[in-house]
Amino acid sequence: MLKRVVIFSLILLFIMACSTGFNQNLLRPTKELLNPRLSRLDLQQKTNEYKYAQANSVTTNAMMYTLFERELENICEPFGEVKGYIEPIVTIVESNRNNGFLFLSILTLTIPNWLGMPLYLQKYQLEVEFEITDLSGNRVLKKTYYHKRKKFTGLYYNWKLSDDEQLLRVFRKMIKEFKQDLRKDVTKINNQLK
Repeated sequence: MLKRVVIFSLILLFIMACSTGFNQNLLRPTKELLNPRLSRLDLQQKTNEYKYAQANSVTTNAMMYTLFERELENICEPFGEVKGYIEPIVTIVESNRNNGFLFLSILTLTIPNWLGMPLYLQKYQLEVEFEITDLSGNRVLKKTYYHKRKKFTGLYYNWKLSDDEQLLRVFRKMIKEFKQDLRKDVTKINNQLK
């Protein structure tokens, strides 16, 4: 009987792990429109350079770049003369799995997991610097945002959200905060870009 429970638990874990799909809505721009908008800015092409990131975060960085590129229409004027550059510099992208719960689950034959105990804990941290420069390369604005997030995954919950999705959710939150901060300084920034 014990052998069947263990085998059934492993099969269930495998099925749940394979049933994840990426949520395409996370790559759509946020709904908030910056009003008034910044003068037209180009996106710096060196955005995918980052100071510290794990090798498996390259996909996440590409997705963050795509999201921010789509978000530009909500931040800057779409037409007119380019007045400067804007760049999100990803300085930290990290996703670490703590398997302490998994070892405890194995020791207790997954019985507490059926009652809701998590299988593992995933910790995420993301730091992004948003920088605006004029055409000469002089910095007009630089804002840094840092967020941490934890995700507990159990037998029957939180299997659908991948690491990319978790980090994109954090990045979307940072974009919203950046736009709120920009609202206070739009006129000042536009004057400096001239």
